[in-house]
Amino acid sequence: MSKSKLSRSLLSLAVVATFAAPLPAFAFGALAIRSNHGGQFGWARGYATKDEADEAALQECGANCTVVLQFWDGCGAYAADQDSNSTVFGWAVGHTRSEAENQAITECTSQGGSSCVVKVWSCE
Repeated sequence: MSKSKLSRSLLSLAVVATFAAPLPAFAFGALAIRSNHGGQFGWARGYATKDEADEAALQECGANCTVVLQFWDGCGAYAADQDSNSTVFGWAVGHTRSEAENQAITECTSQGGSSCVVKVWSCE
């Protein structure tokens, strides 16, 4: 077999192997809080399924908590307005912690929040 035919054969084999290789699984994360004004929160990252991530975040947060965000392959942040009786919040997913936090605060503020604070964040 000539050198060029061998090179083409190896290249074809490499292309087939690349597309035949299994795709990497997503690593899921979740954020949970008890309330927008309280200090109780939980997070989870690196789980094989959304349900596993939810369960881990809720377990870390404790009783009476709610999952407020699910994410994968990046960072997630949840911000809430800290004015008394406010129910305004914002959440975001980004490539970095600061990107997710800034977007969550911007979303909270755009919904009318005047004292928005990131309550919980996590990155994959």
